[in-house]
Amino acid sequence: MKRTLLLMLCLFSSPLPAQDVRSLIHHELKVVLQPQQRSLTVTDRILLPEPAKNLTLRLHAGLKPRFFSDAGNVKVDQSYSDDYLEGYRITLPDGATRVRVEYAGTIHHALNSSRAEQARGFRNSAGLIDPQGVFLASGSLWYPQFDGYPHLTYSMQVELPAGWSSVSQGRREQRERD
Repeated sequence: MKRTLLLMLCLFSSPLPAQDVRSLIHHELKVVLQPQQRSLTVTDRILLPEPAKNLTLRLHAGLKPRFFSDAGNVKVDQSYSDDYLEGYRITLPDGATRVRVEYAGTIHHALNSSRAEQARGFRNSAGLIDPQGVFLASGSLWYPQFDGYPHLTYSMQVELPAGWSSVSQGRREQRERD
């Protein structure tokens, strides 16, 4: 059985006004997925569009993020938490435009259906890493989502077990199989 990973960062498809293009956060993601353990490990190097002092972000619960900046120490306060989501307020050193976030953990929400399944019925999940397959959409909060920055750009490298492949939106720059 061929296994495929569906990993998505959903960007808005509508054109951005010129002033909004300058307000894009860029994520440089290095993702290691371990479906047998239902887990992922991520290093996300984030480039902010301008120096920021205080930021609020959301991330999937239980991923235990650590925040770093080349400009100095990052102060982190967890602002809220539930079974699915955690919110953080981070305070960056003066002039900081880069933040690195490292996190790891399990994302496993069972597939469910809002109505009886039929031959072409759909099932959904808030995020699923499983030996049978992986589904991570932006709503899974598997990458940090910053309040006040609804649009983003990204580059991503994904490391998977043998026999797995990944799918995302955008243009594939390189495909390696080991």
